[in-house]
Amino acid sequence: LTALGFDGVARAVSDHLDVKVPAVEVTAAGDRFDVALRDLDGDTFAAVVAALRSVPGRRWDAARKVNVVPARARRELWSALATALPPGAQITGPMGTRVVPPRAA
Repeated sequence: LTALGFDGVARAVSDHLDVKVPAVEVTAAGDRFDVALRDLDGDTFAAVVAALRSVPGRRWDAARKVNVVPARARRELWSALATALPPGAQITGPMGTRVVPPRAA
């Protein structure tokens, strides 16, 4: 539903069914992106953190509990998230919500 643009309906169904979908929230904040991880299992969390560590200029902000990525590393950030997250995970960013597609066989 999210992939079709029905974010509100998808959220309502998800809340009603108490389904935990792995998600990453990316917020644009001037010359940086703040990346928050939520509802990730242990293996997925470790994979995403490892992928984020490869993004140039990334740092951890312990006070806000987000990864901070310089805006100039936008391409590397999206590439890292797309490869580390499992199919069906959501990436919510400045341009809306995207669902990670199934991997090609």
